[in-house]
Amino acid sequence: GVAKLATDTAALLSEGKLTRTGFECIGTARYMAPEIALGRPVDARADLYSIGAILFELLTGRPPFDDADPVALLQHHAVTPVPTLRDAADRPFTTTLEYLVAEALAKTAERRFASAADMSSAVDAALRSIEAIDAIDVIAAPAPRSPRPPTRDGTLELPPATVTPAMPAMR
Repeated sequence: GVAKLATDTAALLSEGKLTRTGFECIGTARYMAPEIALGRPVDARADLYSIGAILFELLTGRPPFDDADPVALLQHHAVTPVPTLRDAADRPFTTTLEYLVAEALAKTAERRFASAADMSSAVDAALRSIEAIDAIDVIAAPAPRSPRPPTRDGTLELPPATVTPAMPAMR
């Protein structure tokens, strides 16, 4: 996601006229922060955005934005609202995990985590929220059923299986 556009792309992106002329880019457009796409000043929070995009993809199986055209992809990073994890994967996630990814993928650097240490704390909180749900699933799971006494021919008859819905794993 490390990149820098050499021209004033803010005006070009809003008009949709960006071409490859003057387009200098180092990195992968799929993970670039909006300020890079807009040619604005870049700091370490651009890296946090890239980490958020990778985390989004790891959790949902797809990147937050995808387009075969790298210029269109950069436009999405700059202006298209980021989908929630739930909407992208069509399954629930903990609120803490949703917050982590949304904060990392904020459109402006000022709205993202202030530092990698702050983001790391949010990752720890998200992991604790997942572990808490896993613990609840274990507590709420039914105890294994014992087999019934052997039949006259000595075989064991197992009770019918029951399905207990549990919260989906969030890893």
